[in-house]
Amino acid sequence: GALPVAVHRADVFQPGELAAVVSQAAPDIVITDVPYGEQTSWIGADGGAGVPEMLGSLASVLGGGSVIAVTARGRRVPVGGVARPRASFRVGNRSTVLLKASDLSLG
Repeated sequence: GALPVAVHRADVFQPGELAAVVSQAAPDIVITDVPYGEQTSWIGADGGAGVPEMLGSLASVLGGGSVIAVTARGRRVPVGGVARPRASFRVGNRSTVLLKASDLSLG
């Protein structure tokens, strides 16, 4: 049978928005493709905090078993030392890391 799939959108720097989305159905995986400055950029009051702040915000609302896939342009994804990726890979000029929410060391 087909797997149930739902796509939701929320401002990652607004924990209230994230919590509202997660309360509908806790995700098994969150897939992100972070801005890299040529065509897009982080916006909002917390935009300068980048990937580590995004991971902290996600960890505050996700269950420990959720997987977070973060993709960025370049050789490495800038996780800021908040987690050690479970896996990583590159395709062309994009790098991806897979993290488990329970592995994030925040605060």
